[in-house]
Amino acid sequence: MGLFTTVDVIGQGLPLFTTKGTRMIMKLQRWIEDQEDNDWGYVRTRTPLMAKSDLYKISGHWDHYKDGMFVLDDEEVDKEVFALRPMTCPFQYYVYKNEQHSYRDLPYRMSETSIKEFIDDITEEISTKKIREELPQEEK
Repeated sequence: MGLFTTVDVIGQGLPLFTTKGTRMIMKLQRWIEDQEDNDWGYVRTRTPLMAKSDLYKISGHWDHYKDGMFVLDDEEVDKEVFALRPMTCPFQYYVYKNEQHSYRDLPYRMSETSIKEFIDDITEEISTKKIREELPQEEK
């Protein structure tokens, strides 16, 4: 079908989507988002792809999922430890908490589609983190 290819040097199971495959994914994604927004009553959100370990410790995810998470720092060396998110629920909690709601708003359904800009976002977030680490202490 020519939707994707894989290359050993990148890693098996890590697809490179062709133009045709990307178009198909975008159409599917738009269809799902339209269903969620118009038919199923979801509200759209967008949250970071990583967070400090503090968020996951508060939510309880750190104790349960840390071994399966992609942790970017070393807890024993770094003051702040960041990890890629394994799920969005801790983030969505803070989005919900940001505004006052009534029981009449329930159920309140949030949805997020984040894969399409994954590489750009994660590169930007990691770069920002590295720049912060390299700044002299008084400029932070």
